[in-house]
Amino acid sequence: MEQLYLCAHCGEENEIEIEPGDGERQRLSADCVGCRQVNMITAQYNFNSNEFDLSVEREIPESL
Repeated sequence: MEQLYLCAHCGEENEIEIEPGDGERQRLSADCVGCRQVNMITAQYNFNSNEFDLSVEREIPESL
């Protein structure tokens, strides 16, 4: 299932493929097509809209 999200870094519209068979709640990462930064995406299936609700955050780098 393809869905759109906005990059948490630059606001660029991106597309992500979500596999419904992987569960009602999923945690994914995706690189922005514009700025190439990593986005952490939480996808929660919404039974009313038959789509996933997406929450997009910037990737937090691990401390050295």
